Amino acid sequence: MSRENVELVRRAYDEFLSRGELPLPLVHAELRIDNVPESPIPGPYHGPEGMRRWWREVSGDLEGIRLELEETIDAGGDCVVGLVRFHGRTPAGFDLSEFPWAVAHWIRDGLIVRTAGFLAKEQALEAVANPEPPT
Repeated sequence: MSRENVELVRRAYDEFLSRGELPLPLVHAELRIDNVPESPIPGPYHGPEGMRRWWREVSGDLEGIRLELEETIDAGGDCVVGLVRFHGRTPAGFDLSEFPWAVAHWIRDGLIVRTAGFLAKEQALEAVANPEPPT
């Protein structure tokens, strides 16, 4: 099932990046999103409406923001880690592309049920090593 999970995560990013639409058909109704814990807006966000609110809050004050998926990692079982990079500038002129980050994705019933951001790939891999998504 891991290959299908990697493809699901890639499709979700592709849909979001190519069409600018949140991949709502690919997320579970019980979706939970947690930003990087050090973020000023860490979350959590719940469900499809939470995903919409997450994107509004994350991208709201950023100029020309876009997200790039650089790599997907089959983390075994029902987990995938995506290495991503934001491109854009904060209102103070801070270039976000200097800071890549990692996103752990948990899959249930063929849909993304949880995502959590981390500052390093190793942190995301450690998180998905847990058989159950953290609460």
